[in-house]
Amino acid sequence: MSDKNKQYTWEKDENEELWRHDTFESIEDCILDAKENYEHKVGDIIYIGETELYIPSVDAESILENIEEQAYETIGECAENWDIYDYKKREELYELSNELTEVVNNWLKKYNREPSFYSVVDVKPIEIK
Repeated sequence: MSDKNKQYTWEKDENEELWRHDTFESIEDCILDAKENYEHKVGDIIYIGETELYIPSVDAESILENIEEQAYETIGECAENWDIYDYKKREELYELSNELTEVVNNWLKKYNREPSFYSVVDVKPIEIK
């Protein structure tokens, strides 16, 4: 019934800002956790949603603008007319954003600093049977 790559979590209130329960491989596992560890009974409603891990991304345009500012602060007016990128060539920025994102995510993985938090989507009320 569940996709092996998907993870689910549950909460007793769908509007809870911070979902505090573990993640599970299936909706059935969420229900089992609610029944066994939190004493929810038949007829109780819980809310189950799919988790989406946060994956950092890098905005190349912001990085390049920061580099321009640093150059101006360091060198002064000589750096004022530096066209660090062409606003009309968005594909160049997308390429750089993708490459920088890959580097940052590889670095986070290398040092075991990947985010472990997630958003909860596709929330549905489930009645415990």
